[in-house]
Amino acid sequence: DSDSDLRVFEIAAQKNLNLKLAILSACQTGFEKYYNGEGAVGIARFFLAIGVPSVVASGWEVDSDSTADLMINFHRNRKIRGFSTAKALREAQIEAIKTTKKTPFYWSAFNSVGGFVQY
Repeated sequence: DSDSDLRVFEIAAQKNLNLKLAILSACQTGFEKYYNGEGAVGIARFFLAIGVPSVVASGWEVDSDSTADLMINFHRNRKIRGFSTAKALREAQIEAIKTTKKTPFYWSAFNSVGGFVQY
């Protein structure tokens, strides 16, 4: 059903995902809540736990237009310029510093977690 949320157990149930990168560009996808006995748990950590080596996630609510621009530049840096995930994100954020009139709050929510992956 396209009107329902995707749940982590539905992702985990998939066989042979073989993902190299998960990009979670919605609001607060990198935010983790602390649970007694479990520690910090969030959706980005879930992807790392199921074997995805690199995750890009947001730490707070994001602006849709700024996020779209950032993600376009991020993917361009990865695919065309051949940058690693972390460097592609960094370069996209540097480009945002130079080209946008919006404060960093609107476009700097994203970070890369996990290992170094270049493909």
